[in-house]
Amino acid sequence: MSDLTSLTAVEIASAVAERKLSANEVTRAFLARIDALNPTINAICTPNPGALAEADEIDHRLARGEGECGSWRARVLRPNLRDNYRRAITFVDRIFKGTVPADLPLEQLTKYELVS
Repeated sequence: MSDLTSLTAVEIASAVAERKLSANEVTRAFLARIDALNPTINAICTPNPGALAEADEIDHRLARGEGECGSWRARVLRPNLRDNYRRAITFVDRIFKGTVPADLPLEQLTKYELVS
């Protein structure tokens, strides 16, 4: 099969449902892609350390016939709000010190997190 990360979600779901791929294989492929690209693009804040365990659980549930492929999703990333909280606290601190809120700069986020 071609590079898993270039397949559509529908193609991946079909391959997993037909047992041509496992959720673990798909998760490993995307984690490897993140490892390869993230040092350059710095888009992933916090990979989910339990992603492979979640993928294994999905594979076990599918093997036992519990649910259809589309009903289980492994989260490759997990939410990390620490940067957002720190940014908000910085703005609040500046406002308390007299900065007019309209004078605060707009910030474009440079890190995005996948939420499944």
